Amino acid sequence: MGVRMSRPSKSPFPSIAHCLDVFRHPITEPNLTLTSGEILLLPYPSLPDGHRFKKSLGKRILILDVDTRPLNNSGEILNSTWSPDENNVWATAGRLNHYLFAQLHSYDYKFMQMATFSGVHGTWSKVSAVREHLSLYDFVVFMDADTIFPHPHVPLEWLFNYWDIVPGNLIAMALDPEDPNNNDLRGRTLLKTGFIIAQKSSRAQELFTAWESCPQEVKYRGNTPVALISATTGRTSNLGALDFIESNLVYLLVAG
Repeated sequence: MGVRMSRPSKSPFPSIAHCLDVFRHPITEPNLTLTSGEILLLPYPSLPDGHRFKKSLGKRILILDVDTRPLNNSGEILNSTWSPDENNVWATAGRLNHYLFAQLHSYDYKFMQMATFSGVHGTWSKVSAVREHLSLYDFVVFMDADTIFPHPHVPLEWLFNYWDIVPGNLIAMALDPEDPNNNDLRGRTLLKTGFIIAQKSSRAQELFTAWESCPQEVKYRGNTPVALISATTGRTSNLGALDFIESNLVYLLVAG
C-alpha cells in the first residue's frame, strides 16, 4: 500500500525573519520611545528631499571591533576552552553585543586582531583598521569593547537620520563630557575615539591617513594626535538620551 505524501501545513507561528522585522524600529519612524518613557523625535531634515536614510543599508555598513591583545584568558572572546558556564569579561560581553546587533540588522561584522605598532599604544590600531575598510563599505562604525548598543532594536539608519549624517558629514565622533581633565593642550574638549562613524570618501581616507601617520610627524610635525583631530572644525548635534554616546556628536570633516 502506497503512502500518500501531503504538503506540510502552513505554520501558525511567524518565521524568525518576520519576528526580527517586528522587533526592529522602523527606519522612517519619526519618533523613538525609550524604555524610560522619553520620546526622541527626528529633527527637521536638512536635505531638501527629506531624511537621507529610508531603507536598510545592510552589508554596506560594517561594525568593526579591533584589538591587539591575545584575548585568550578565561572569559575572553578568543579563549579556545570557553564554556557556557564561564564568566565573561566585560570586553567579551561588549563585542558579543556588537556582533548580535550586526546580525539583527543584517550589517557586516568584523573582529580584527592586529599587531601592536612599535612606539605607540595598542589603541592606535583602530585608526589603521578603519582606514583599511573605508574603501570597502559605505560606512564603517568602530566601537570600543566597553561601548554597547543599549537599544539593539534601533537601526543605525534611524540614528544616522537623528544625527543628520548627510553626505558631507564624513566622519563623526562624540565629545567627552565638559571637564578640565577632558581638554587637550589648547583647552578644547577631547573627542571620544571609542565610537567612530566613518563615511566612504577620499577626504575621509586623507584624514585617517594623516591621523595614522601622526606619531611619526610625517605631515604635522610637533602636533599631538589630540591636537590634530580636535582642531578640525564642524558642527554639533545633541544626542539626547541615546546613552551609549554620552554627549554631542561632532562632524569632523566636511566635504568640499
